[in-house]
Amino acid sequence: MIRTNVAGTLTSADICKDHGLFMMDFATGCIFEYEAAHPQNTLGKTWLAGLSAALELLKGYDNVCTLRLRMSISSDLNTPQNFIAKISRYSKVVNIPNSTSVLDELLPTSIGMAKRNLKGTWKFTNPVAMSHNEIVEMYMNFINPNL
Repeated sequence: MIRTNVAGTLTSADICKDHGLFMMDFATGCIFEYEAAHPQNTLGKTWLAGLSAALELLKGYDNVCTLRLRMSISSDLNTPQNFIAKISRYSKVVNIPNSTSVLDELLPTSIGMAKRNLKGTWKFTNPVAMSHNEIVEMYMNFINPNL
């Protein structure tokens, strides 16, 4: 996890910088910023500590654009990482609105951002939050009523 999420990400940023290249990093939006008075507890959570460290260190690069995705959805429902495919297999889902990243809509935007050389960290989600229940309900209405 550390090798990929920290060393791999930072090595990629370094190589791109050395060659004068722009780097776009697609990262998780599940990690949020915390204030010094209430620090994030990463003890025992290697993946969280690694991702948090990488995201913080990438802020020091002037050639990197980090896009923070949340609950990624694509039109390919056969992909096991697709958020809809995941929650359609759950026996229960939470009814709390959350941000989602509909990749079919957002990936073309990322190309435009790269062409414009936009840098920094961006919350890369669709504007309307949806609950897991709403997503499952739409899935049942449009794709599989027998879920």
